Amino acid sequence: MAKQFLSEVAFYITNACGMACEGCVTFNNYILKGHSDWTVSKDRINKWSEIVNIEKIVILGGEPFLHPHLTTWTSGIKDAFKDCNSIRVVTGLTGEKLLRHKDTARQCIENGVAVQISVHDPSWWEESEKTAETILEGLEYTKEHTTDGGNFPLRLTNYKDT
Repeated sequence: MAKQFLSEVAFYITNACGMACEGCVTFNNYILKGHSDWTVSKDRINKWSEIVNIEKIVILGGEPFLHPHLTTWTSGIKDAFKDCNSIRVVTGLTGEKLLRHKDTARQCIENGVAVQISVHDPSWWEESEKTAETILEGLEYTKEHTTDGGNFPLRLTNYKDT
């Protein structure tokens, strides 16, 4: 049987978030309490990888960097979906809040998983750029800025979107 194709899939791995952003669209999984456990989820995810090809994978949460095993999730998803063109973790954190997770962010990036800072407010742009550049210091990366209406995602990673 041929695999089905999905252009983009989001894995929601935690409902923990230390922010209270107006209009948040990702703090909406009322079934999930706390953090998803990779050991519980991996068999289902691996089963899905046998029947679907996914072009892009997004890892979300409330705030994914608050998940204590984020890199286990990114590695597991990357292993399951070897043909996926892009995997990224989307964070709403910036500045010192994200720099607390600098080692985890760098580990994601060094393993080919992009970190995207979703800049919730245009006034955060400069701080988000500085945060990304601090995280990426010493790494080769592609600088990609995109804006979409009122949403300002910032990607300063080694992420290669195909």
